[in-house]
Amino acid sequence: MNEAKRKPSPARPVTAAKAAEAPGRPAPAKKAPAAATTPAKAPAKTSVQALVLPGSEVKVVDPCSIYRGYTGIVQRVSGQRAAVLFEGGNWDKLVTMWCSQLCPAPA
Repeated sequence: MNEAKRKPSPARPVTAAKAAEAPGRPAPAKKAPAAATTPAKAPAKTSVQALVLPGSEVKVVDPCSIYRGYTGIVQRVSGQRAAVLFEGGNWDKLVTMWCSQLCPAPA
């Protein structure tokens, strides 16, 4: 039987390299990547930083933080992080935290 006329068995699919080598057989068409109809929008960033401004009083809401439930005063904001000053009794502590871990303290 001639190699060009022989059909591949279903158990052994023909690879693209073998299909290109075989005479008389067209190379399989490559699939075009699926084109998105609308460009994917980046998720909207919540403006937490707008609520966390220097001088404002904030409360730590991060459940994993040892400062959870403490309230402090924001000293400075740099990017997505804020330096919060915790004062209480006989200690003062300045801690840098992500703004997402903070919420405005009730007045």
